[in-house]
Amino acid sequence: MTFSALLEFRRKNEIRGYGVKLFSYQLVFVACTAMPGCMIMTPTPTAEAVQIIGSAVTTMASLAPASSASAVNHDYAPPPSVCIEWNSRVPIDDFIPSLQNELKRLKVDSRVYDAGMAPNSCTVMLNYSAKVEWAKPLLGDDYAPYITALSLSLRRNGSLLASSSYQIDDFGYDRWKATRKKVGPLVDKLFAR
Repeated sequence: MTFSALLEFRRKNEIRGYGVKLFSYQLVFVACTAMPGCMIMTPTPTAEAVQIIGSAVTTMASLAPASSASAVNHDYAPPPSVCIEWNSRVPIDDFIPSLQNELKRLKVDSRVYDAGMAPNSCTVMLNYSAKVEWAKPLLGDDYAPYITALSLSLRRNGSLLASSSYQIDDFGYDRWKATRKKVGPLVDKLFAR
């Protein structure tokens, strides 16, 4: 329905006594469907406001850096490279790339090997474990995994050099924080001097 046809419809309906109210609803409908940036408000603005505020709080909390709950460091020379032992029980797609990017940031080379398959030349091993839970993100429809607890340990020839761990905060605000933001502080603690 074009705008001129809508005006003609209004003129006819005013004569019949339908008034302007019907016309205004139709005008809003036509305008909203014609404009891609138009927003239609729901009848429950309070629920919308609560969702927006919740989303803002979660976003702000996820921007804060993760903290390492505990760290153990023994005196050791930082290795130029590490071998990462693959843990198939951690179903986070971007975990290994995030871990390797954080190691690269500290100028530490890394290679990933299946458990027990690392060559003898790998003297420094990085092991990890994580507790993963599944939930729907605030504005998402599908379930997604997120890390609730994470532990990294660095060993040379079987002896512990350093370890660090992360646990989700009490309110779960950092639940949807990027994996790299959870891994970064732990890697920093492993190689702290």
